[in-house]
Amino acid sequence: MGILCHINYGNLILFKQSTRVYLFPILMKKFIFNLLYFSLFIFACLFVIVRNPHKLKNDFIEAIVDKHDRLNNLQTPRLIIAGGSNVIFGIDSKLIQDSLGINTVNLGLHVGLGLDFILNELAYVAKPCDIIIFSPEYTSGTEGYYELRIQTAKIYPVAFNFFERDLFKKIKSFLFEQLQLRLKDKIDSLFKERSGNKKSKPINFYSRRMFDKYGDIKLHPGYKAYKNLGGNISSPKINMRMAKIIDDKIKKTDFEKVRFFYSFPSLALSQYKQAEVRYKRFSNILHNNLNAEIIGTQKEYIYPDSLFLDTVYHLNWHGRRKRTLQIISYLKKIGISKECF
Repeated sequence: MGILCHINYGNLILFKQSTRVYLFPILMKKFIFNLLYFSLFIFACLFVIVRNPHKLKNDFIEAIVDKHDRLNNLQTPRLIIAGGSNVIFGIDSKLIQDSLGINTVNLGLHVGLGLDFILNELAYVAKPCDIIIFSPEYTSGTEGYYELRIQTAKIYPVAFNFFERDLFKKIKSFLFEQLQLRLKDKIDSLFKERSGNKKSKPINFYSRRMFDKYGDIKLHPGYKAYKNLGGNISSPKINMRMAKIIDDKIKKTDFEKVRFFYSFPSLALSQYKQAEVRYKRFSNILHNNLNAEIIGTQKEYIYPDSLFLDTVYHLNWHGRRKRTLQIISYLKKIGISKECF
């Protein structure tokens, strides 16, 4: 009896071992198939998201063509305004031209193009006797969004000279920028379809047709500030290296007989108060490290929220006029005129 039990127990061990060995390839095969199905599912989702190349929601970026067309047809001296969207909402180029008698164009477009793109653009178009006013947002990054640059250059091929093309950046852009944008668009469109919301939409300022011939966004005195200004955050990513980036570019670029000014961007008071210490630090670094003329002080361009339109950087008509008059006053004070300096 004892021998029989021993034999049975031994057989049980052998059975367990052989079963374990037998199940391993089955489980591995099942795992591989599950992994394959999961991969196919992910690729199918990505295909749905990216099957139509992501396009800009409107033709806003196409305004770069009109801006450069105007610039190319103006005689020097020319006053060129550059920066992100804060300058297209916040500066009245016609008022500057009428006040100073200098041909003026606003090349500003989108903060996402990055500092080096805009500075390279200025270096490419600048001619002797030109006057440049550069006013990027505090959060302007150096490289910007690669896909936005590509789309801009496809619209205006000359812009391929304003940045370096890189395969790694293209892949990174696809994975971390484009997929997010496309997924967001899909989700937004689904919500809109299901909600059936047919309420009247607010004015779409972000369109090529909203630019005037000087390169500014068309504003009306009746446009009031939105209840909640976009970009109002407690921890803005302020680019503390901006002064060095601008200064290095000025040194490397042959801005022969070009007068280069830096102007602080317009900023809503509520946003300034949320990170006052950091904004002050930015100003101190800029004054200590930038070898370019600075128009006014930082606080002069901090305005009440009532003078803004939809974001903490975008002034309304009244705010734009106030800021423009400040710039004109400064330029007149230092003797800027249509005569070549």
